[in-house]
Amino acid sequence: DESFILYSLQVDTLEVIETPLIVLPSNVDARIGVLVDQVDYSDFTVKPLSAFLTLKDRTLQLSEGRIDTELGDINLDAFYSARSRDDISAGFNLSVLDVSADSLIHLLPSVDSLMPVLKSFKGRLNCEASAMTQIDTNMNVIIPSLEGVLHISGSDLNVEDAGGIVKITKLLRFKNPNIGHIDDLDVNAVIHDSKLDVFPFILGVDRYRLALHGMQGLDKTMYYHASIIKSPFLVKLGINVFGTFAKWKFNIVL
Repeated sequence: DESFILYSLQVDTLEVIETPLIVLPSNVDARIGVLVDQVDYSDFTVKPLSAFLTLKDRTLQLSEGRIDTELGDINLDAFYSARSRDDISAGFNLSVLDVSADSLIHLLPSVDSLMPVLKSFKGRLNCEASAMTQIDTNMNVIIPSLEGVLHISGSDLNVEDAGGIVKITKLLRFKNPNIGHIDDLDVNAVIHDSKLDVFPFILGVDRYRLALHGMQGLDKTMYYHASIIKSPFLVKLGINVFGTFAKWKFNIVL
């Protein structure tokens, strides 16, 4: 006869069945250690896997999660809390070390939606991400409440199938219009106010060295600015890219 469960159940029982709200009991206090030697799921193998699960005060916490996969090493801490119908939250702290760019996008599809350009990267990347958000009773993320930080780094990378970016590379006379080799990548960003702000970072590519920063809205809008620090041209210039990744424009500023 938990009051919270009764409050969560509406008069229309059928509607409640369709609502995937996860209700955590308040009278359970538990700590469980998990150690698995090997997990085979489809063509994906995990070995080993270890973590601690703690349930207390309607909060479920996963701590010291460590996974050794063929994709790379993964460390994960996360929590889910459902203290009341109006106070449901979740968060995670994730680090993925030395993973292929393709595998990272497959593992973290949300990164793909936030920074779609990453689909073009080939090579080994490191990713660290932390986020916290409020959730509604249908287990949907309440976007304005989403806050987090993201760090992606890598070296000796290649960019393939860069799509519309080729228009810029041809204009700037890249040796390889498909961008090609990138010496190093080190990107930091924060998520807040329904957008992802990318802090300025240096990128070496082709015959150029660029300083980039920008904003990626969670509604798919974007604005990025690249200042060209080193180039074959005598004139210093910058490039603004704006719109959406499906339909974007750019202009050159001196």
